[in-house]
Amino acid sequence: MPETPPAIAPEIAPAAAPQALPESGLGLHVVAGATWSVGGTLLRQAIILAAAVIVARLLTPADYAIGGLALSMMALFNVLTAQGFAQALIQRPELTDLACDSVFWLTSAAGVVVAGGVALAAPILARFYQQPALQTTLLWLALGLVIGMIGTVPNTLLQRAMRFRAINLIALAAGVISAGLGVAAAWLGHGYWALILPSIGSNLAVALGAFWLTAYRPALRFRWAEIRQISAFGLALLGSNLVQYFSDNSDYLIMPRFWTPTTFGHYYFAFERARQPFNLTVAQLGVVFFPAFSRLQGERERLRRAYLQSTEFICLIVFPLHVLLIGLADPLVPWLFGEQWRPAVPAFQLFAAYSFMRGLGTLVSPALLAINRAPAALWFNLFRLVLTVPALLVLGMTGADVTTVALVLLAVWMLQAPFYIGYLYRQIGLRWRETWRGLRRLVLATSLMAAILVGSRWGAAAAGWPLWTGVAGGGLLSVLTFLTLTRSPILEGMAFVRRALRPATSPPASSS
Repeated sequence: MPETPPAIAPEIAPAAAPQALPESGLGLHVVAGATWSVGGTLLRQAIILAAAVIVARLLTPADYAIGGLALSMMALFNVLTAQGFAQALIQRPELTDLACDSVFWLTSAAGVVVAGGVALAAPILARFYQQPALQTTLLWLALGLVIGMIGTVPNTLLQRAMRFRAINLIALAAGVISAGLGVAAAWLGHGYWALILPSIGSNLAVALGAFWLTAYRPALRFRWAEIRQISAFGLALLGSNLVQYFSDNSDYLIMPRFWTPTTFGHYYFAFERARQPFNLTVAQLGVVFFPAFSRLQGERERLRRAYLQSTEFICLIVFPLHVLLIGLADPLVPWLFGEQWRPAVPAFQLFAAYSFMRGLGTLVSPALLAINRAPAALWFNLFRLVLTVPALLVLGMTGADVTTVALVLLAVWMLQAPFYIGYLYRQIGLRWRETWRGLRRLVLATSLMAAILVGSRWGAAAAGWPLWTGVAGGGLLSVLTFLTLTRSPILEGMAFVRRALRPATSPPASSS
């Protein structure tokens, strides 16, 4: 049964501001949320990965090209909705039912309007990319967009209340439904619909689940004054998300004009599969840390400590996971997904390295939003966009292959990242050497993992053994080495998690 949801504040009386927790209480609450997030997403990742393996073995690269292009187009239209205003409800110190209702009707109307724009643009986009199937897929995805926008406010209220268990139960159910739809469509021979239908089903599951697990039911009322109070934050976040979309997805928009469907299918597969572990685990932690950082926005010392500890927690997951992905990609990718994906292996490894580097910057955006620096994220994403688009156009016109494009995108991220992270550090008074002190053991352990993986592959080849023996042996030895060298922080983290998940008989006492 779902947990009993707390009632939203009656009528338009101000809702209580987020309860100020003492440092230990907030830390335990965040770790509990992060644990539910990682635990839930690991289970969901296992389900989605199993489905992805089946779907990839049944689909062709051309199917992936059509589905990937349609999904990347819809990601752009999704950004154009008013989701930033819903996120502003998390950051707002006091909340009323009237504010929630006003944002609900705004986001729902924006979803309908944007879906209408998709219907008008679909035939034009299909002609531009010379993919007739794109028109029908976009129309169905537009329906999924409207459904998703209807569930935005109740889902945001769950985040504001830091009800991470409920959020992850919803996400898990959505993952099961989307995986089932994808496998069924692929098994029945419906090609690219195996990528489209899971998106629609997931949006429906999240919207229904969010309404079910909250007491929120929208009333027929709307007031522009409530929207104006959060308009600065909402519009800044909209602009930042729009620029971030183009900086993250400009390759999906530009390269299909220059590549064959098969080539773009290999590229889309490599990018999505390589970053899938990151997106399904670590990237989801923004849901946990944004409300937590928002509660600390006036206490910079506590915010610094929380940011450092959270970054160490994330890197403990990201570093070893992505070193294994890079080292085991060949022969793991063609063995799991099918020989038709072997040309995508080098790009897969580069994109895994890209996700590895993103580990250090995962929490920059939630922290900037929490301290009211959303415009800064916009400017840094604009800087990356200015570097990326001309490079992609040149690469497309010169006939660059998939691996070259992946390498250039990795280089652009590495060029931008120090400035992006450094800006946040200056805002909260954090120094790079403090980060290094917390991560140096992880860096050493990860470097040894990489050396073992390379050495075992070379040793197997020199001895004339089958490749899988070196890969399997190196993978096992590298994991054991990492666990041995990071035993202390892992044990400390496990102890903290146990305290965080232990049922509390009473709320933490406030420090006076």
